[in-house]
Amino acid sequence: FRNRIMFPITDHFGKVIAFGGRIFGDGKGAKYINSPASDIYDKSRVLYGLHRARKAIADQDQAILTEGYLDVIMLHQHGHTNAIASCGTALTKEQCQLIRRFTLNVLIVRDSDKAGLAAMVKDVRMLLSQGMYPSVLPLPKGDDPDSFCRSVGGEGFAAHKAKHTRNFVDFLIAMGKRSHDCNEPQGRAAIINEVMEVLAVIQDPVLLHTSQQRLSQAMQVPLYVVAGKVQTSPKSNANSP
Repeated sequence: FRNRIMFPITDHFGKVIAFGGRIFGDGKGAKYINSPASDIYDKSRVLYGLHRARKAIADQDQAILTEGYLDVIMLHQHGHTNAIASCGTALTKEQCQLIRRFTLNVLIVRDSDKAGLAAMVKDVRMLLSQGMYPSVLPLPKGDDPDSFCRSVGGEGFAAHKAKHTRNFVDFLIAMGKRSHDCNEPQGRAAIINEVMEVLAVIQDPVLLHTSQQRLSQAMQVPLYVVAGKVQTSPKSNANSP
């Protein structure tokens, strides 16, 4: 951890169980390193900041899920004290179970680059598979929660959140449109298939039906066609990210 800024990592009771280190100055090596796995530290079972955020999460009935230490710290400093982070790992079933103790509603806010957007799709899939209700907040290009809060402040973040938060179905459709031309039949079919592949993990029949309705209306395809994809979509392992 030499030449690194240290971040104590705690469990959800506030007990220190590991450390993360971010390189600074002229230090060399990986940008971040963590303590090795141990009997008390398994990064797939820990959410950074949860011990400080859990009351706000319960009070607001929503968690803000980010990626890194500084994202959480900056959001908390600007008044958004329900922020937590998965610390660079794909969201896991065990982490979802921790969040479920306080809320079923999770707003995903990650980096705006290609990797961040792909991670958000995986987050949506995992949260849905665990019976939770994800929504997504895209940030302007080039921003992450840390830099965005530094730029616009807490009120600016709140205003952006109020205006740009997306339903998970709308987000999945938008992601599909980045890769396929929805004006072409094959492109539209590809988008619907990709979205239904994610929606197929939903166990709640009401949530599944309303999500299919939203997809049907957005893509201008009859509901019975969209609903028929449930049987043909590959079923993913609900425990995979």
